[in-house]
Amino acid sequence: MEHSCFSWPPVEFEVNQIRLIVYQDCERRGRHVLFDSKAVRKVEGASVQ
Repeated sequence: MEHSCFSWPPVEFEVNQIRLIVYQDCERRGRHVLFDSKAVRKVEGASVQ
């Protein structure tokens, strides 16, 4: 396998520039959002039980 001389320049993102959306496509209902990272708020000091 031969390596290409082309390479992507490094990109740096801030945390507020990243958004994760998980969705499910359905033929009848269309696209249904399962998770949107912009709709989630980080809770400081919360414990998981």
